[in-house]
Amino acid sequence: MANTIYKKLLNIQRDLKAPKGQYNNFGKYSYRNAEDIMEALKPLLVENNAITYIEDDTIEYIGQRYYLVATISFVDIETGEKITVKARAREEENRKGMDGSQITGAASSYARKYALSGLFLIDDNKDADSNEYHKQNDQQKPKQQGQQQQQGNQQAQEQNQVRYIDNIQYQEINDLISDIAKIKGMQFDTLANYVLSEKLKGLQDFHRVQVGDYEVLKNYLTEQLAKAKAKRGN
Repeated sequence: MANTIYKKLLNIQRDLKAPKGQYNNFGKYSYRNAEDIMEALKPLLVENNAITYIEDDTIEYIGQRYYLVATISFVDIETGEKITVKARAREEENRKGMDGSQITGAASSYARKYALSGLFLIDDNKDADSNEYHKQNDQQKPKQQGQQQQQGNQQAQEQNQVRYIDNIQYQEINDLISDIAKIKGMQFDTLANYVLSEKLKGLQDFHRVQVGDYEVLKNYLTEQLAKAKAKRGN
């Protein structure tokens, strides 16, 4: 029996080993980029009679910020079936030493990497170049200072330890909003802006959702998705 597209994807997810071919001299850590993942994919795609390609990036305006949207498609060349995954990366308003085209390029590379990581189940959450890594480092610093600090200093440190959702949680929120928007026939950015303004007290960016608020937001969106599906069924 011929493999289905999902079986082929499962095979690649199981066998893919994407090396960290890049090195950050400033931070002293190794990491992988989208090109590293694509290069590691090539022999597995040939073996499974499939192709993966990156579609043209698009721009979305959400919460007064611009996001670059990367779209990755996985295609079974025997049947023509296709699986598509999207990931978003925020364009920084300004970044020291970079012009506009470089900022967009950095956002594009970041979004493509995380779209590929999501499709092929590559966990970069604990990598040095991920937000999670830096959050963990920030959280560990106060613990290393001992318990002899004054109460006032401890309170100041706790205020600086605000924890935000990681990239995987961020993508889950985006996927839920995307699914709801499709069912309701709405634009993604329209629904996203509504959620930011009405449900997150005017928050401008889903990256700024705090860890403590994540489950509440996810449950709300999951409930809205279920209602939208039920209404469509009627």
